[in-house]
Amino acid sequence: MAAQGLVAAARILADEFTLVATNVPYLGRGKQADALKEHCGRFHGDAKADLATCFVERCIGFCADNGATALVTPQNWLFLGAYKDFRKKLLRNVEWNIVARLGEHAFESAQAAGAFVALVELTSRRADDTHGFVGIDVGEERAVADKELSLRTTSVSIYSQQQQLANPDSRVILAATTEHPLLSV
Repeated sequence: MAAQGLVAAARILADEFTLVATNVPYLGRGKQADALKEHCGRFHGDAKADLATCFVERCIGFCADNGATALVTPQNWLFLGAYKDFRKKLLRNVEWNIVARLGEHAFESAQAAGAFVALVELTSRRADDTHGFVGIDVGEERAVADKELSLRTTSVSIYSQQQQLANPDSRVILAATTEHPLLSV
């Protein structure tokens, strides 16, 4: 029975999908077993700092051409230096459609306390140079219900995907850019 279940799972994982949607698992590299660290380093080198970002990359890999993935992820990979190469790769090779920064308190579960999250939707195709994605930031809202309401009622902005590559470390920034020099990079 167990072998049949493994075969069925392998068939599913070998397929390609039109849509992949999930809340990725959150597990930093320091808490991973050695075998998982080795696997992530081998197959997801630019994303290996967290299992969540490995899943972002893997979910895109599950998509057929023009397939999409909609994910709840930690928001830190959108700006931390450890993910610079990963962001650049995604910004160059995948079409970004939505980035919604939810911040902390996006879940009603007390076990999710301290998780700062974002919703991202990506399509498995290269974006053209004029492509813009929808961005919304409800991270300052303190309650799940307030975040939900803001997601439905707040005006969204369109951000140039190409311009994100020009940000320091290719950080994904949901704000107007400025011409003033940064204090540090």
